[in-house]
Amino acid sequence: MQTESVFGDPGLWALIGMAAMMGGTMRSPLTAMIFAVELTRDFNPFPALLIGSIAALGVTVLLMRRSILTEKFTRRGHHITREYSIDPFELARARCDGPESAECPGDHETYYPAMQSNNQTKHS
Repeated sequence: MQTESVFGDPGLWALIGMAAMMGGTMRSPLTAMIFAVELTRDFNPFPALLIGSIAALGVTVLLMRRSILTEKFTRRGHHITREYSIDPFELARARCDGPESAECPGDHETYYPAMQSNNQTKHS
């Protein structure tokens, strides 16, 4: 018994919905389309997958400021200004974790003079 309806194959709509959800939440519609094609090994629904994934991406971009993948970081207080291109060392503060005999620079000093003074005491 075939379950064809007036709107087409229900499996096709499920596949389009899966690709749309994946493409919208991950903000990568091409990955969602390729995943759906690899899952079914059928290239015929590719245009429908393209439309569904791009539409879901558009809705996600309009409704959410940040990606759902970075939302958890934001709720914890780590604000990512440029998604996926942030340099973690740009926001991190360096601290002295060396041996207790090593000189740790203050806030106004840099690490380079402290390293020079450590090298001079070792060689003398």
